[in-house]
Amino acid sequence: MWDAFVDAYRAIRQITPDDFEAAHRFVIVRHIWLMGEYASRA
Repeated sequence: MWDAFVDAYRAIRQITPDDFEAAHRFVIVRHIWLMGEYASRA
């Protein structure tokens, strides 16, 4: 699904390499945050 989203976005507007790398880093941070959310409810 991620690849389809990126391909569709790039069809309309370019993504700079720095912005694309930043998006990947935010995904990692989001996963860590979600693990904390789940752990706090355990």
